[in-house]
Amino acid sequence: MEHSGLPAVRSRRLTWRATVLGGAVTAAAVAIAAFAPSASAAQVDVKYGGCTSSNPGLAAAPPDYTTKVTLTPQGSDFKTGQAIRITWHYSTSTAPGPVGIPVANVATAKAKILVAGAASSTITTADSAKFPPSPVAAGGTFQIPDMTATFTPTAAGTYTLTPGDNEQDVAQFGVVVNCKASGATAAATITVAAGTGGTTSTSTATSATTTAATATTSTSTLSTLPHTGFDGRWLFGGAGLAAVLGGAGIAATRRRRGSHG
Repeated sequence: MEHSGLPAVRSRRLTWRATVLGGAVTAAAVAIAAFAPSASAAQVDVKYGGCTSSNPGLAAAPPDYTTKVTLTPQGSDFKTGQAIRITWHYSTSTAPGPVGIPVANVATAKAKILVAGAASSTITTADSAKFPPSPVAAGGTFQIPDMTATFTPTAAGTYTLTPGDNEQDVAQFGVVVNCKASGATAAATITVAAGTGGTTSTSTATSATTTAATATTSTSTLSTLPHTGFDGRWLFGGAGLAAVLGGAGIAATRRRRGSHG
């Protein structure tokens, strides 16, 4: 008789252990979900081709080439209506043509980012800082500075970010070099939760009719992208540019001599 209560005690102990174990599992699941990343980024290869130049005499359009791009969303805990800053980084240095780049800080770059998933749109980066920081000798290399874009999601869900067409501008000489992107896979994925308020989107988003697979092959046409660019593998017309700079110097000298005449 003195052992008649043991089964009940054991049953209560087993029930208590199961409850504790179940609570621990639930807590672990919640912790994992809470600390799970809401964004991921990867370095991807992007093929650029069909390049054009607005002034081939100074900067000839480069041949087709492939470069590496990383798109990094800044921050975490993304919500609808709140702007997300995205950094575009060229992961490989680039090489000019055989004549090099004889003038420092003459070019800027910008690019398109294709957004797909919960909603689809195309956003444009701001201009990069001017480059190269110093003249580049024939056969030398240079790095295009990072560029940034702002994207404001309008719908909750998962988005993919894919590198698109890009551009290089040499404004003081009226040169715009455009290249079209193809073959890129998504370089970043973000998960956006429902939110309220926030800033107005810098791009027009539509319903999610574009899948990630579509985004990997989509390219913007140059007719809709008047200023797109490329990673800098240009055949810079050093001789033509030198002639322009030389002509300006001669004109200035003549004006000075005339003022003393």
